[in-house]
Amino acid sequence: GSLDPRSSLSVREREVYDLVCAGLSNREIASKLFISEATVKVHVHHMFDKVGIRSRTALAMNAAHERVRQATSTMERTN
Repeated sequence: GSLDPRSSLSVREREVYDLVCAGLSNREIASKLFISEATVKVHVHHMFDKVGIRSRTALAMNAAHERVRQATSTMERTN
């Protein structure tokens, strides 16, 4: 199976990743995490580099596919 793309991210990058995948804007993420928008942008760029994805949409789609894969794997183990 594939590894969780978040495994290569720092704790803060994981927080940003989750919020981007939830559809929050950089401004909303900055407010929620008490950091500047510029800092959010840096985290997003680092995330894209580490995960190998270049858009917020692709990142959210990748996260959704990963959740489905994990849920399917969990269901298979319980059956």
